[in-house]
Amino acid sequence: MIQNLSQLQELDLSNNNLTGEVPEFLAKMTSLLVINLSGNNLRGSVPQSLLNRKKDGLKLSVDANIKQCGSCKQRSRVVVIVVSDSCLAIIIIVLVLILFFRKRKRSSCKVTRPSLEMKNRRFTYSEVKEMTNNFQVVLGKGGFGVVCHGYLNNEHVAVKILSQSSTQGYNEFKTEVELLLRVHHVNLVSLIGYCDEGNDLALIYEYMGNGNLKERLSVGSNTHVSTNVAGTIGYLDPEYYQKNWLTEESDVYSFGIVLLEIITGQPVIEQSREKPYIVEWAKSMLANGDIDSIMDPNLHRGYDKSSSWKALELAMSCINPSSTERPNMTRVAHELNECLEIYENLSKRSQDANSTNSMGHGTSFISDTPSAR
Repeated sequence: MIQNLSQLQELDLSNNNLTGEVPEFLAKMTSLLVINLSGNNLRGSVPQSLLNRKKDGLKLSVDANIKQCGSCKQRSRVVVIVVSDSCLAIIIIVLVLILFFRKRKRSSCKVTRPSLEMKNRRFTYSEVKEMTNNFQVVLGKGGFGVVCHGYLNNEHVAVKILSQSSTQGYNEFKTEVELLLRVHHVNLVSLIGYCDEGNDLALIYEYMGNGNLKERLSVGSNTHVSTNVAGTIGYLDPEYYQKNWLTEESDVYSFGIVLLEIITGQPVIEQSREKPYIVEWAKSMLANGDIDSIMDPNLHRGYDKSSSWKALELAMSCINPSSTERPNMTRVAHELNECLEIYENLSKRSQDANSTNSMGHGTSFISDTPSAR
């Protein structure tokens, strides 16, 4: 989660087609110096807490339609009323009674943690049990807990149930709910609702009918997935075990592992390989300089070697053992766009060449793919 990156100094979420309101939790990330939210479809106004941070030097960039004023809401006014001594005494007594009953009501309240917003998306635990048929179908497991299949208004949903042994506390749960209910993106799974009932916590997501990335890459094989305190083994930054601290560079490492999975079609952990961990396996394969041996065999060599080499090198730079040597996510996105441009340009040239050949000119297309690196 973004809010766990306590050392993050610059957050660039520009041009991502984000919708919803500006998240207020960003103000609590005291290490942030720059926040760029421009080029999105956010609405409403900037939270007052963020405006206060802006006065202290925070560089905040938002679109022109986002209000940035502390007086956007009508301020309360202090009205001075001259009354007699008897009226003043009555007013004081009434105020004392109001304060007394408010304090009594507050002390009798059993809720000891902050309430979540958007109550209309809140479900009871009995409703969660009903929609999942008492948690009958388990879709997967992770560091948070189990994910069960369910139905809500005849629509498929995925319900993530917080395990009692999970290290994620209520604050992390609350932040995830508030963030996903406010911010929406076409590539971000939608949060439909949540359950917040005592120790029973659950998140209700839209159901992804085509399965997750691991299922898509495994061609039906059932591999063992182990979890530990911090998350799924294989995706976690190795520096975490030394420093017990997650940073933006840790996210880059995890993304590099996912990118390597996509390119190779290999599971992160595969005991049948000589090198079970995908990082070590990829390094040994790359040492031979043969890209065909590392690319996903399901592609049947239907890929461009130039852009594939670039994507592989990017993935390997993301999983560099030293966090200081890894690129930031802005650079990663830029490099991936370059890979796409290379592929599209070569595809266009190939189509043009085929078109010329079909007209009888006999021009042959020569790919400028590099030799093995």
